[in-house]
Amino acid sequence: MRRPNRVFAALLACTLWLPAAVAQSSADSFYEQRLRDGALALERGRLEQAVRDLRLAAFGFLEQPDRLLESLTRLALAEDAAGDGLAFDQTFQRIQDLEESRGWYREADLPADLRQRFEARVATVVPLETLRQSQAFSHLARQRLTAGIEELPPRQRRERLTRLIAEEPTSDRWPLLLARLELQQKRPQQAVVLASSILNRTPTEQGALCVRGIAHSRLGSCAAAVPDLAACERSRLDLPIAYAHVDCLRQLERWKEAQGALQALPQNIQGDRSFNRLRRQIEREVAKLPAPVPDAVPPTRELEVAATLTTSDRQLLDQARQALAEARTASDLTEASLLAADVADRNPAIAEAQLLAGEIFYRASRWNEASRYFQRAGDPPEDRHGLLFYMAVSYFEAGQAAAARQALERALPNLKRTPFVETYIERILGSGGGDSSSAIE
Repeated sequence: MRRPNRVFAALLACTLWLPAAVAQSSADSFYEQRLRDGALALERGRLEQAVRDLRLAAFGFLEQPDRLLESLTRLALAEDAAGDGLAFDQTFQRIQDLEESRGWYREADLPADLRQRFEARVATVVPLETLRQSQAFSHLARQRLTAGIEELPPRQRRERLTRLIAEEPTSDRWPLLLARLELQQKRPQQAVVLASSILNRTPTEQGALCVRGIAHSRLGSCAAAVPDLAACERSRLDLPIAYAHVDCLRQLERWKEAQGALQALPQNIQGDRSFNRLRRQIEREVAKLPAPVPDAVPPTRELEVAATLTTSDRQLLDQARQALAEARTASDLTEASLLAADVADRNPAIAEAQLLAGEIFYRASRWNEASRYFQRAGDPPEDRHGLLFYMAVSYFEAGQAAAARQALERALPNLKRTPFVETYIERILGSGGGDSSSAIE
């Protein structure tokens, strides 16, 4: 009988005594390599190898959510590309189970393009009812339903949407699609009703703001249309909505605001020839406006204590402050501005309320409103240099150059210099007057 090779025996003994951490590291490296090889094989169309490597990788990452979900989503794509529908269904169900039991799919840090490719296939091949019942993939069911509905003739589309509204009374998607259909069918009053029902639940829902604004403009109710159109982000990107916004401001003879809204549009939008007539009229009317009083500097006074506010108004002001803190776009400021303006108008002697309303309108680039509330408040203390800067910008944009210079000079010693701030320093201190261009910090 031959003796075992002593070298081999020694190597085997060393391997058996390797620390657990080293063994685990070796295993992780092996499965990481399988994932990389599988992903590459999938991209190059070597589907059999991709399926084999990705199944191995998924086996090795059972307790590592991100790596496991990446392995499984790539495996599902490989199985689908190979035409193995049963295997795809099984892998999809495994992903579903992980989501339902541990919430892993939605939390997984997947590459964006991988998640998009996987969900595109899921939306196409998984039964609609399965998607509708899934927390992780119900949005794909809505997308698929939406695409199918929009291909229907108007009468059938209306019937289908009416049924869906009854089935999902808390969903905003179906009444919004119906409101858009009402606009297409020249029924703006019905569109207003539907959009309003959405906004009663979700006051800042963009689609509903845009639809209701357009509907009001078609009804000739420009006073009602302008707030919605101003809050509609598409009013700066979509030509028909932008035109409705500027035209309504013209009809209301709010010439400076109309000029500002027009100048704030991207060049490719404001340069459209449909604006030519509006632009000429707006420029003529702006030229007729009396020049603003340049030296209308608001008086300085100490801030009143908040205790003079009623409990109810204090709560409303706190809500406005919270809404301001959570806002990410100008349209998000609608609720905050309504709350703050309501409290400020009912409490004209409370500087805190005036300053908050002024700050909110500043952030929404509504310069005239911001200036009015800042003037009513008086100057804040020197340590409120941020507010002083907001006041300076608002006064400048509203045409009150002297007030703007005074507020800015008070803010300068403690003001953090950013490119945005430097721009306004140059414009305010180096210019004798303001203009109507829009800016948001």
